[in-house]
Amino acid sequence: HSIFRSANQNSVEGKYGDITAFHLFNETLYVVQEHGVGVWLVSPIATTAGAVALGTGEVLHDYQSMSNLYGSQHPFGSVVGEQGLYILDLSKKKFLKVTKGDEPISDMKGIHALLKTIPKDLVDDLYNSGTGIRLSYDPLTYNVYISILYDDGVAEAGAGT
Repeated sequence: HSIFRSANQNSVEGKYGDITAFHLFNETLYVVQEHGVGVWLVSPIATTAGAVALGTGEVLHDYQSMSNLYGSQHPFGSVVGEQGLYILDLSKKKFLKVTKGDEPISDMKGIHALLKTIPKDLVDDLYNSGTGIRLSYDPLTYNVYISILYDDGVAEAGAGT
């Protein structure tokens, strides 16, 4: 458990939706909202071995909006890699790298047509319904992997053994 001082709080703009994820990387806290992305710089004094020690004073400072066009509606629809934050925004059918601006990877790599086939209202519930989104990053190959599981209503035949 942690003890928080009453003045040790920060806010993000509610007009960009709920916060869906936080990512800590290189003394930067990425804040992913449903329709936006921002960063807070983390005081180097407050970090110890990759963890953030809250309640130590000015931990988070200098909030900057990185995108007010794109975000992720899914808790596991974003991941941090060596070159920035990667997000999958199903509401706008975009896969992006967000650094100082938005870089729509889906447009450059030709996966936009595939993203258009995925329902916008995909429920992230892998445990109960078996549907959801997971982004992961491999630091050895610098690859971002996207897993999208949903029921498209088409029964598929399984492979025999």
